[in-house]
Amino acid sequence: MKIITLVPPFLLCVVALFFLTAMHGVYLLDQGVYLFSYRLGTAPISRVSEQETLSAKEQELIRRAARIRRFAVEVLGLPDTDSYTRLVRTRKSYLVDVVQAAGKLSVRPYMWHFPLVGSVPYRGYYRQAWAEKEASRLRASGLDVIVRRVDGFSTLGILADPLYSFMSSYSETALAGLIIHELAHAALFVKNGGAFNEEFATFVEQEGVLRYMQWRFGANSVQVRQVRATRHDDTLFQAYMQGLYQELDSVYRSNRSDEEKLRLKKSLLKSATQVFAERYDVRFLTDRYRWFETVKVNNALLSLYRSYTGDLSPFRALLVKEHGDLAATIHRTKLVVKGKSNPEDAIREAAR
Repeated sequence: MKIITLVPPFLLCVVALFFLTAMHGVYLLDQGVYLFSYRLGTAPISRVSEQETLSAKEQELIRRAARIRRFAVEVLGLPDTDSYTRLVRTRKSYLVDVVQAAGKLSVRPYMWHFPLVGSVPYRGYYRQAWAEKEASRLRASGLDVIVRRVDGFSTLGILADPLYSFMSSYSETALAGLIIHELAHAALFVKNGGAFNEEFATFVEQEGVLRYMQWRFGANSVQVRQVRATRHDDTLFQAYMQGLYQELDSVYRSNRSDEEKLRLKKSLLKSATQVFAERYDVRFLTDRYRWFETVKVNNALLSLYRSYTGDLSPFRALLVKEHGDLAATIHRTKLVVKGKSNPEDAIREAAR
């Protein structure tokens, strides 16, 4: 039995028809065919793990994922879905290419609108050529654009999100971060709450990974010290990006001419990357953000970090109120934001 099999043509036609009639759009049809072909062609890990064709790394991936899932469900209280209980072999080293955009003179994200989930600040493609085509279209319309690779995403428990063979090379920390982050989306997802959803999942990921690594290796282990060093650098980088975001936002909101705004934007971004590189070694503990010294920074990149990390302090304040109990904090967050039109304000009020 193969780990992934071809989906029968008639089934692909059914899936295609569903996406065309229920969700309206060629984009959703194209991505839906890939999504369902991946998921419907897999076999449960309990069966594939018995195959002799599995490499040692794939067998270890299965064991590690099962351990992380068990911790996430039993200790963190995340939903016990079928996600990460199936395996897909793929030749790719990542899952999808994601396009994100913002205006030339705005750090507000460009939004895509979808049925069921509402508005989100990104659009993913299983084929890189499709992502680049969308990116070119957006650039031609005058937007700042980035295309980034993503290793996984959540279908919010609607479908079983699988493991992919390329994850065999992931460190324990990286694999735990991916699984916990995506299960957090399945635990709580607010329609049209793009930034809030990512902030929540990022918070759960950061706190959940730390607790998992402590449970797995011990509170004073080398692995946990590395997680804490990474957390230090994450916090530092997020604060740096937040400051740059606010500085540019102030320029864009000013009464200056567009020409002057563009000149200041170019100057600020050049100075920011130069100063960042000069001070890196005395501020950061790891090489996690070395890439920032060479990447082309634009409004889309700033918008990305704003969407994912934004302000995690209300969640952390709520964690303190729950005496460091992450499972209780997750449960409390779900209760606090339920039915609220502005989940950000609701969580801040609960954290006071």
